[in-house]
Amino acid sequence: MLSRTFGFSFSRIFLSAILGAGLTTLGLAQNLSGTVTNGTSDKPAAGAEVTLIKLANGMEEAGSTKADSKGKFSFKLDDGGGPHLVRATFQGAQYFKMAPPGTPTADLTVYDSSKNVEGLHYTVDFLRLETAGDQIHATRTFVMDNQSKPPKTQMSDATFEFYLPDGAQIDSAQALGPGGRSVNVAASQRPERNLYGISFPIRPGETKMQVAFHLPYSGALELNPKSKYELQHFVVMVPKSMTFEAKSTSYSTVKDGPGAGQANVQVATNAQAGQSLAFKVSGTGTLPPETEKRRNRSFEF
Repeated sequence: MLSRTFGFSFSRIFLSAILGAGLTTLGLAQNLSGTVTNGTSDKPAAGAEVTLIKLANGMEEAGSTKADSKGKFSFKLDDGGGPHLVRATFQGAQYFKMAPPGTPTADLTVYDSSKNVEGLHYTVDFLRLETAGDQIHATRTFVMDNQSKPPKTQMSDATFEFYLPDGAQIDSAQALGPGGRSVNVAASQRPERNLYGISFPIRPGETKMQVAFHLPYSGALELNPKSKYELQHFVVMVPKSMTFEAKSTSYSTVKDGPGAGQANVQVATNAQAGQSLAFKVSGTGTLPPETEKRRNRSFEF
């Protein structure tokens, strides 16, 4: 009786161990699959390069494959409990999709790429200025809306170009695509004087690029931040303790909008490519810290 009881107990324990090991193995061997679709042709993006990225300890590539003839791909996860990012590379541009823990699928939409896309609108060029000792610090944010039909991505070695004043030293540059995360990008000097370029895909939807730079400052400075493109709005924000004086373009004071109550905000509307947007600032002062919420909002005029 005793041995029979012991034998039954041992068998049950052994069976539980086997089942437990099986469940653990299943938990570790989860699959993450998906489909890559070409949003331009509305067909499978066969041959698109797909990369699995682990996010638990930074950005670690965990595997790569190519979408098959139906746009399908699949990865076996060895850490099913961690967050992942799926990256699809198609015609030189990259597209991303988050895969939170436990997510079994991650579908992505990619687009045909072109150096020049029709339907690309440059909505806002927003320049923040403040002083720090013998320097003036500037942050310039560009907002563009890709409404191409059929939808396409604009991509080249200098997808977006912008001018900076003489003597400007770039501190950082970032880009934010539709539904994505802000990433650091490089701004390179172009052959034309004071012209810089950023290589970042301008996908269908809204894209933002931000460049921080500084200039020598001795109490007054005249700037002419002309645009490479037609602009719906060019906005300048300076501390209320500083004086703003328009030189060649008509500016209007913005009374409503992010920061307008705490700063002097000026706007020029419907600026043409290459048009002079010259103004002069004098005095000193700092702006309220730019919060993430305010950074992601657009001005309303």
